[in-house]
Amino acid sequence: MARASSKSAGSARSGRHGCSAGVQATAEALANVVSPAGVTRAPCCAPTRGVLPAPDSDHVAAAKALVVVFSRLWPGVLATYGLTDSGARVSIKPDKWIRRMAESHGMIEPFEPGQIKSRDGQKLISYGTSSYGYDVRCARQFKIFTNINSTIVDPKSFDPTSFVDVEADVCIIPPNSFALACTVEYFRIPRNILTICLGKSTYARCGIIVNVTPLEPEWEGHVTLEFSNTTPLPARIYANEGVAQLLFLEADEECATSYKDRAGKYQGQTGVTLPRA
Repeated sequence: MARASSKSAGSARSGRHGCSAGVQATAEALANVVSPAGVTRAPCCAPTRGVLPAPDSDHVAAAKALVVVFSRLWPGVLATYGLTDSGARVSIKPDKWIRRMAESHGMIEPFEPGQIKSRDGQKLISYGTSSYGYDVRCARQFKIFTNINSTIVDPKSFDPTSFVDVEADVCIIPPNSFALACTVEYFRIPRNILTICLGKSTYARCGIIVNVTPLEPEWEGHVTLEFSNTTPLPARIYANEGVAQLLFLEADEECATSYKDRAGKYQGQTGVTLPRA
């Protein structure tokens, strides 16, 4: 009997993350209650269940409380099901979703459904739809920072004469300086989506940093890009080629107040937009 119990206990501990299959099954059940759309990926010890009926609010609240407990004891199991302390599911959207939203809702205009890496036989820094994001292009309008006026850089009262306007296929940023630009693409962000931006590694490996703050739910406009040249040498930026990748994160529920609702000061911006107080 002792050997049988030991064997049974050994089987119970055979699940992933050093916990029992029962713990994993409970985590899957919590995921189905907290996010009724169903589990989309099966761990090794628990097959994916079908879509469950929508639970009532009391069940959801209880499940979220249990998720908090689980997060302290078995955080790896929760991560398998895309759950966090709050019981929320946040998913990154794939290429199929990006194409669908661009074509049916005008989320990205103009839109490139594939990856463009060359033009007329010339290599480009790639742009267009990637596996889980969209690589944006830089337009031909640039504002290059200059200190010839010796003014103070004040985000509440920015002096537009601190920039030199350039319209060209290539922008040269002076050493240890920066330039502003904007995307070719105009974006309309859905209400349940938060978009973050990461610079392309091709530029990062040259010491050129691309900075963009998150695109908030229901924001729309051309994205203003900031290029920082961290090197002691002039740096080159190419217009109409890829400069940064946007990632689209979907929340488990819509926000109470979107960027559009609160009439954000950069709503509907076009071209290169300077700081607004």
